[in-house]
Amino acid sequence: MIFNKKYWKNKNFKYYCFNLESDIQSTIVSGYKIKKATLPDYIKSYFFQGALKTSLKNLLKRRDEHFLAISKGEITAAGVICYADTPEVLLDCQEVSLISFKTLPEHRRKGLYVALIQEMLIYLKKKGFTKVYIWADSNNSASLRGIEKAGFKFLE
Repeated sequence: MIFNKKYWKNKNFKYYCFNLESDIQSTIVSGYKIKKATLPDYIKSYFFQGALKTSLKNLLKRRDEHFLAISKGEITAAGVICYADTPEVLLDCQEVSLISFKTLPEHRRKGLYVALIQEMLIYLKKKGFTKVYIWADSNNSASLRGIEKAGFKFLE
């Protein structure tokens, strides 16, 4: 994996890695279901969940996969597995990045971010991937806490 230095110049981010040979815990959040998005989920999110629109373009172009947290039929949080190189990062074979996490404000501070990440890690381990990368703004303490709680290690 190579972080694109031109893209990250003058940006204040922290970078993390998860080695999929490690054990992965699964967090259950009462009242929520964590799942890989289906085509109907993409359509529903695009037309009915303005704050959490998924990207059909990136699904088709980069083969991104979305994971969702759902409560009472509503998409409350989402995250993306990105298999392709992006402006931010160039991936080696068997590496992926987790990007574009969003949680609706009224569903924050319930553990959905960590639960989403952990389910994505379990899914990727089953698919044979070896390393997963994630990053967040250094000032976003909630994201950094969630990343570390999910078991990611900080890259110096």
